[in-house]
Amino acid sequence: MKFNNLADMIARINVAKRRRLWHVTVRYTDECAKIATKLLLDGYLRNLEILDKKKMRIHFYYHYNTNGIREIRLISSPGFKRYFSIRDLKSRYFTFSNVYLWTPVGLLDIKEAIAKNKGGYAILSVN
Repeated sequence: MKFNNLADMIARINVAKRRRLWHVTVRYTDECAKIATKLLLDGYLRNLEILDKKKMRIHFYYHYNTNGIREIRLISSPGFKRYFSIRDLKSRYFTFSNVYLWTPVGLLDIKEAIAKNKGGYAILSVN
């Protein structure tokens, strides 16, 4: 049985957010580390620690009693990947949330993908 580390990371973030924890420990994989680094650079996380080759710790921030991440959800799963073309990304469907895509260039958010004119498959959505 293959384990979906990204879905596990998102579930742990959602549980920690509901319990208003300051940090959460998740499994370390290259895919999860790239996504967590991108969330850190976009201002959704406070800090990211790599504890060892199997674990990393994600630190949240709370500002005026609100979390940096209001909602995070998985769009694609390993068995069902949702691909979006550049025309789909420019539609009004994606105006209220930040969507992260795997593209031939690498991991991009929706604004970078539109600027570079690249489509790809959607990983997750963050509000």
